Amino acid sequence: MNSIEVVVDAAEAEEAGGLMWASGVAGIEERDESDGRVRLIAGVPEEATSAVVEALDRWTVEVEPMDPDRWADSWRPYAKAARISGGIVVQPPWIEPIARPGELEVVLDPGRAWGHGAHPSTLLAAEDLVAAGDLAGRSVLDVGCGSGLLSVLAALRGADAVVAIDIEAAAVEATLANALVNDVADSIDVSTTPVQVLDVRFDVVVANIGLGVLVDLAAPLADRLGPDGRLILSGLLVEQVDAARCAYPDLREMSRRELDGWGSLVLAAP
Repeated sequence: MNSIEVVVDAAEAEEAGGLMWASGVAGIEERDESDGRVRLIAGVPEEATSAVVEALDRWTVEVEPMDPDRWADSWRPYAKAARISGGIVVQPPWIEPIARPGELEVVLDPGRAWGHGAHPSTLLAAEDLVAAGDLAGRSVLDVGCGSGLLSVLAALRGADAVVAIDIEAAAVEATLANALVNDVADSIDVSTTPVQVLDVRFDVVVANIGLGVLVDLAAPLADRLGPDGRLILSGLLVEQVDAARCAYPDLREMSRRELDGWGSLVLAAP
């Protein structure tokens, strides 16, 4: 892991942070500088470092190696619970619960994986998954499962089969742990299997993984859709949604959503 630091004007903090998230950072800490500017500090895997630096070419970027164990817990004081449609609450277990009686609580601890569940791109994908309707009798593929929120949510909403994949072993561990905590471990198959290797089609495919990967994986993601299947794409800045749409010319557009500068896209099999 590397540490990336960049100091920006306060008005540019949201833009710079969005570029960092979209380029593959594992989390961002914001610190106010004495001159009114904002310092953004992010942990990023070594292989993604150059992409983050290139995305921030408007600013001076500092890069140095970091201790991943130290970084992994540094964001926890800033985590928060989040409420999405359908009476569903995403709840980190170490902070005060916010669920009201009758709401569905999804307990989520990312461990060493990316994603505490309250990032706008994750919430958008979750909203789109809820909007897909009753999942009973349907199958779901979660590509880039991270901490497992979308897989766990699909299982809690009755999906018959949920397959969760991620290239990071930490994501597999976190998804398994969260599946156990939410009593859906028997419903989720988690592994590091590449999407290109899968030979099964799904009723719903969700991928919250950023523009670059969504474009690179356009063909295998589209191929994983069954008849009348839905593909949910997230991890996109609002201005990147059109580029993601262009990568899937054979699929029909069903909807778009926006939240805090981030966007998601739902496509359907032809």
